[in-house]
Amino acid sequence: MKYIKKYILCIYIIINILMIFIDSYRFTTYKLPYMYYANHLIIAMIINVIIIGIYLIVKRIKKQKYRIKLYDILILIILILTTISMIFAINKQVALFGSYERYEGLLIIIYYFSMLFLCSLLENKTKKYIIIAILLTGIFQSIYGFLQIEEVQGIQIMYKHPQVMANGLTYNPNFFGTYMLICLCYSLGLLVEENKLIPQIINVVLISIFMIGLLISNATSCAVALIVILIYVTIYCIKNKYIEKIICLFILLIFITAIISNEKKTTLVADVIKTKNETVEIAKGNINDSYGTKRIKIWKETLKIVPKYILHGSGIDNYMYSFGNQPLKISRKIYDKAHNEYLQILVTEGIFSLISYLILYTIIIIYGIEYTYKNKKVYLLLPVMGYMIQAFFNISVIEVAPLFYISIGMLIDRNYNNKHILYKKYIKNIIDKVFSVILFILLIPIFILIAILIKCNDKDKVLYTQIRTGKNGKEFKIYKFRTMSNHKITRIGRFLRNSSLDELPQLLNIIKGDMSLIGPRPWIPDYYKKFNEEQKRRVSIKPGIIGLAQVNGRNKIGIIKKIEYDIEYLENINFLTDIKIFIKSFKTIITNSDESTMENNIKKELRELSKYNKKTKNTTI
Repeated sequence: MKYIKKYILCIYIIINILMIFIDSYRFTTYKLPYMYYANHLIIAMIINVIIIGIYLIVKRIKKQKYRIKLYDILILIILILTTISMIFAINKQVALFGSYERYEGLLIIIYYFSMLFLCSLLENKTKKYIIIAILLTGIFQSIYGFLQIEEVQGIQIMYKHPQVMANGLTYNPNFFGTYMLICLCYSLGLLVEENKLIPQIINVVLISIFMIGLLISNATSCAVALIVILIYVTIYCIKNKYIEKIICLFILLIFITAIISNEKKTTLVADVIKTKNETVEIAKGNINDSYGTKRIKIWKETLKIVPKYILHGSGIDNYMYSFGNQPLKISRKIYDKAHNEYLQILVTEGIFSLISYLILYTIIIIYGIEYTYKNKKVYLLLPVMGYMIQAFFNISVIEVAPLFYISIGMLIDRNYNNKHILYKKYIKNIIDKVFSVILFILLIPIFILIAILIKCNDKDKVLYTQIRTGKNGKEFKIYKFRTMSNHKITRIGRFLRNSSLDELPQLLNIIKGDMSLIGPRPWIPDYYKKFNEEQKRRVSIKPGIIGLAQVNGRNKIGIIKKIEYDIEYLENINFLTDIKIFIKSFKTIITNSDESTMENNIKKELRELSKYNKKTKNTTI
């Protein structure tokens, strides 16, 4: 029973992938109306929502806590904002169901994110079967595309501009190229991580198949994305000492590209060179509207209407209605898309929706880099990166986008035990810098007032510096308002200490990167010299202006208890903890009445630390 339960979700997702592929096949070969494709996805969306509902209800019944992640909140925000854009849409029906030949309305967006959620629930062992399903459909797509350019009888050909262009089972060569890019990224990552000979040979064959598919698609945007992916894979291989793999990989890709180009099956190499030349001209300021197959012109015209729909957008999938009485027309051709997924979101869903998408994607990429590097699963990251890069030149479509959201879901590991890594490594630092700069500017009048009061007491310096121990034991100069004169605490100095206002200049330390807003207090080097190995853990992160020990007693608790609080904070760093400490610090300031001098306290704590560590060492021996 457990075995069936383990694989049932995996089987359901594979069925979804196969249904998307079968619908593409029927649409291309039998010319079925496009709406049938969308209708199937809407039915799947309803099933997905029901499954998610059952999952959450079962969790509740079993009293198992469901941990809400930051990306869960962002997805919910995106869906709410998309719903708002539908309410204010120019064409509400299109915003709900999607436009003709796209059908990417609110219902399909819910389908995408529900697939993401379901895939995030998969066990790591079952993810390989999802990848196999994607690769198998990709093989068929690539072969079908190759038969198209060979003009094999019975194969449906949709594009001749003027030569035959491969679109596989998708509606457009660019979409076909994106499909090939996703499959190629999986194969590249699997080859890099695989050590056994047979799987390596299989992945080499797959890379060859998908590289041919990408080349014959003539999708320049996908080629650009592949170049970026190869740069990242090279860095990854160098860090992991996979040098021979990256050399073999480049030889293989160059060999395939040379053969296909010589056979004149593709113009992609020439297109990439042309794109490079156009990029150089744009960098010089020589912008031509025809650059990027008129994408520059499309983007310029799109940006003109952004202010009109900046808050809630024109309505999801309402791009072609956004220009007034008639859609965007360039050289007699009508455009129903912005040829840039992010710009499309900005116009149709508004600025807040775009920001939410960008934050979500940024978090996923940062998390993915950390997770895949530590767990040697770079194949889960590459397809997500590849799709997001090519999205600067293309838009989402229902033939390919589900694979992107499935890939994001598989990249997320809800059981990854390195909690709050995004906050610890990146978000906390950003908050520190931004908040400190803003706070420093706002507090300038108070700084001036304190400086005048200190100067009125005597004519000595306003600021006081001292050497403290920072992250990993590195020493730095800490800034404080001077509170002593002739080795005695001044009247203003006592007030500054008790109110902690003497610590305010440490905002400069945060801006410099020596400190954080919240963290263990930085102590003088004498403490660090007396630490044992366990106690040295407290300096594995940046010290802070406010610490857990300070809001739980400050100098009223002993040095050992302070260290215990600091290590407790180290093991439980997250946004909510920092907020609680920050709020609690105000109460500490108001109720603080500790007037012991720093010198006496330091001597007392150093004696206590030496005595404790000596006793502990003897007990251990």
